[in-house]
Amino acid sequence: MKLSFFIFMFIIAKTLCGDTLSIIKTRGYLLCGANGNFPGFSLVKNKKWSGLDVDYCRALAVAIFNNEKKVKFIKVSNKKKFEDLINFKYDVLVRNTTWTFERDTSMSVKFAGVTYYDGQGFLILKDFGLNSALELNNAHICIADNSTGKRNVDYFFKKHNMKYKAILNTEDLSIIDFEKGRCDVITNDKSKLYSIKSTLKEPSAYKVLPETISKEPFGPVVRNHDDNWLDITKWVLFVLLEAEELNINKKNAFLFIDSKNPRIQKFLGLNDSIETMHGLDNGWSYNVISKIGNYKDIFDKNLINNMGLNIDRGLNALWNRGGIMYPLPIK
Repeated sequence: MKLSFFIFMFIIAKTLCGDTLSIIKTRGYLLCGANGNFPGFSLVKNKKWSGLDVDYCRALAVAIFNNEKKVKFIKVSNKKKFEDLINFKYDVLVRNTTWTFERDTSMSVKFAGVTYYDGQGFLILKDFGLNSALELNNAHICIADNSTGKRNVDYFFKKHNMKYKAILNTEDLSIIDFEKGRCDVITNDKSKLYSIKSTLKEPSAYKVLPETISKEPFGPVVRNHDDNWLDITKWVLFVLLEAEELNINKKNAFLFIDSKNPRIQKFLGLNDSIETMHGLDNGWSYNVISKIGNYKDIFDKNLINNMGLNIDRGLNALWNRGGIMYPLPIK
């Protein structure tokens, strides 16, 4: 009886300390916390989820189960996103969350990498004839009042000896204020501005100004003290990037199965590789690319050819193609 009790307590303790992969496998599916109202990144419409963040979670599901359908999405509020993650409401958080010093060091979470390099900007009517944020002196600017956006705008305007009037409201109401002309400009992360633009009545009448006034690296977040799960979430992202670098995509992945290139053999799990070290089946990277695609496949599908977003790769291009996306070496 005592032995059974101690075994039970050991299992409970192990669960509380981490071992997220075992929990997921026992449950039979991945739980992914996402925005749900962010075109291009995570949007739920008629109970169907789409977006770059969504496809990243599906890639995780393929890595674990070799089945992109074995994931359930949970719509997450910005206010409780970390609390719910820590309390095991979901296994990974992908809600356009910025990787910061404070979050990475003083909260019980860890960032697994950067899926999208973003930054705060400004959206404005083309009819105003402005081409730069440096022309926004005395503008009325709609700002979400629960964000760090106002602080960034304050710094930018002070730095350039300009003034502005803040129109503060919730993010959703700020968009309505902007549409109704209660402000001249709306500010947010540029990815969000492109999403907002795509939902306006006449998207072509608006433009995002070129200046970026902050650094907002978005990435998946997991609970602290579970290194194995952190490694899996990290390396699934690197696999998406590495596949693009190797020009292996969803359509041609099968052509590389017989490759004699040692780098490709290792990457696809075709020889003695590192791919079984995390509790995943050998060849999981091939499964991910053949079912979901590489990073470019996902980016183009969700951020270029979707709802007229047409977001430029910019910093999110590979390091050798004009951007700063850099997969760590798989060796």
